[in-house]
Amino acid sequence: MSRKFNVKVESDVLVVLREEAFTPAFMEQFRENFFSFDELHEHAEHIGRLLASGMMEDVGRGFGDDQFVEGYGRIGDFVRQATLEGTDATSTKESAA
Repeated sequence: MSRKFNVKVESDVLVVLREEAFTPAFMEQFRENFFSFDELHEHAEHIGRLLASGMMEDVGRGFGDDQFVEGYGRIGDFVRQATLEGTDATSTKESAA
């Protein structure tokens, strides 16, 4: 017998960007090739989602700076710190298996 659950999970991610790296030229190129982000907070949210979903590792505290992240290249050039601060299941619903 199987039981199926839909679990909503929220993560808190601390993202500290290197503002000087997000030049007008970089922002334009990123918009042309990836996502139409106009504001720094959109990059912070994107990086937070990548970290929370396991698509990138923590950055800062002496590790993770050299990892390659699509759209950014060496992530340490754009992010001073990105760390998963906590994760919590906020709701669980059982559905038919």
